[in-house]
Amino acid sequence: MIRTLRDPAQRQIALRQLAAIELHAWGLKFLRGNLPAESVPRMSAQAELDKQIAAAQAELDKLTRQEPTVETASRMIELVDELEGAAGAWEFCDKQVKAIDWVQRGDAAVDSELPLLWEKEYSLNGPRPNPMNWRLIASTTKPADLPGKILMACRIDGPHVRDGLRIIKDSIAAEKEGLAGKFYIDAGGRYPEYDKNLLALADIVRKHTRLKLVLDTDKRLFGPGSCPDAALYVGWYSVSKYVPAFTWARGSVGWHVASVEAVHLRAAASDEWCVKMIQNGIAATVGAVNEPFLGAFPLPQEFFALLLTGEYTVADCYWRTVPNTSWRMTLIADPLYNPFKFKPQYTSFNLPPALAGREPAPSILNLRPKAPADRDGQ
Repeated sequence: MIRTLRDPAQRQIALRQLAAIELHAWGLKFLRGNLPAESVPRMSAQAELDKQIAAAQAELDKLTRQEPTVETASRMIELVDELEGAAGAWEFCDKQVKAIDWVQRGDAAVDSELPLLWEKEYSLNGPRPNPMNWRLIASTTKPADLPGKILMACRIDGPHVRDGLRIIKDSIAAEKEGLAGKFYIDAGGRYPEYDKNLLALADIVRKHTRLKLVLDTDKRLFGPGSCPDAALYVGWYSVSKYVPAFTWARGSVGWHVASVEAVHLRAAASDEWCVKMIQNGIAATVGAVNEPFLGAFPLPQEFFALLLTGEYTVADCYWRTVPNTSWRMTLIADPLYNPFKFKPQYTSFNLPPALAGREPAPSILNLRPKAPADRDGQ
């Protein structure tokens, strides 16, 4: 319609009005990509828009890394509105509301519900304790709602079918050859108490393995391209904003501790960490399909210590250390994958007996099928 206006003055007025609508609805980023070909007075040029976008994004990134307050939350909404308009601000607010909603707790990852197939009836309002968790096995008291039977479950998945096939092939190859590469640990997150676990894991890797450790305790995340040859990784905290820091080794294992990194697992355009890690070559990762709260993740010190012994599959490590079932966590991996099977880096005798499985446990929990000697035909 604007192209049909013959009067240049009227056309420029219409272009400014259209730009104002676009700015309000979709923000600076959209406007930057849809500037009119002709110069329009009082309309920002590309270079000026680039500066505005960079400044707003830098401030937003800085606020994301800070402790949340009413003031920072309000400012973050303003910045998202500036960058992505009303549509982006609505989506941002909707995600934040869902993340702090403690009332609606009836949703769960299907992989976390499948383990309870033997349970006839149970509440769907919130997580249930995982009877395979080593701490519950070692405890003298058991929760009243402890499930009686459980199946280990995970998924081989990704944005494309080829991602699932690659996960299987890479897991088989890495298991035969031994997983090689560096262990990246990115501490410096929001909660110092959780960082203590990451530092304890780093201490194990440094003192008891032959792996090269890269530990970052700065509040900034590993920067783009800064993590070559990544075999193992754990870090935090950037919600749904994957940082392309890693070149993943074949068969790599790791996850990013953040709230909603497996929500759009099959959406290739998503910036969630699980999606991008799978697309870029990781073989096994962990993520959440909704706000799980920090305590729902396996403790890295426990999960990776088990994995490094070469005595347990990825599924074993996950289900021995994840606290809950019927909840929002999922493991994406070949469940039979054992990256250190032939080249162990750590001894299980350094682990708590219940974590290593050396204490008696109910036979109903010993459900892992024996892996075939040759997995090439799977």
